[in-house]
Amino acid sequence: MPASWPDAANLPALLLLDARTNTQDRFLTLQRIKQAPSLRHLPIIIFVLPIDSLISQCYGWQANSVIGLSATASLVPFLAGICRYWLQVNISPTG
Repeated sequence: MPASWPDAANLPALLLLDARTNTQDRFLTLQRIKQAPSLRHLPIIIFVLPIDSLISQCYGWQANSVIGLSATASLVPFLAGICRYWLQVNISPTG
């Protein structure tokens, strides 16, 4: 992990990880972010294949939301609704 992370003002408001391919790399990314004290508060939505064990693993690693989709499904139809909810409707804790 990098020695220093960007200050809070420069962090994204939402992270989307597509783990339908390169699954292990994306899971490692999720784990590292959630282990870093300065990053663990970031909401992460992860897309995985619709397999119960993968979905359970993601929640175990503290993903904020897990969406099961086939490897060939397009993310485009989901993105507007996801962003609208997480960035406009959802109320996150402060601090």
